[in-house]
Amino acid sequence: MNTKTITQTGLLLGVALAVQSFHLPTYITGPAINAVLIVAAVFPGILGGVFLGCLTPLAALMMGIVHPIAVPLVPVIMAANIILVTVFYFLRRKNEYIALLAAALSKYFVFYISVNYLMSLFGIKIPLPLLTAFQLPQLFTALVGGGIGIITAKYLEKAHQHRF
Repeated sequence: MNTKTITQTGLLLGVALAVQSFHLPTYITGPAINAVLIVAAVFPGILGGVFLGCLTPLAALMMGIVHPIAVPLVPVIMAANIILVTVFYFLRRKNEYIALLAAALSKYFVFYISVNYLMSLFGIKIPLPLLTAFQLPQLFTALVGGGIGIITAKYLEKAHQHRF
């Protein structure tokens, strides 16, 4: 990673941590973090986005946003975030909105398969309300946050082109 990538990743990490520190409801925090992940897929790119996708669930756990009973889901959240960033990163040059749809659906499927099949395969019991929270709402937060992320990235790209 070069200095620019590290700096951009650090700034986006600061934004993500600031959002999480407010302890807002999931329907606000989720889209905000997903927006940061989409912006990270553009600036600084896949490495920064994957790094943030792994750090944000750990930060949420340490800040008490992720309930201790959901600790087994932290690796699932990481994997889902990595999928979101990676799919968006590789498809966005074709069409960023189709890339977002594919990335959000991919993230949703990671959650769906994990909470419906993998957890029980490993004998991990997750309470039903928590299981529900990690399914369809994740698709919506990824789509809403991704839309915000695309708009933000376009604004940042335009601002970057017009700098002195």
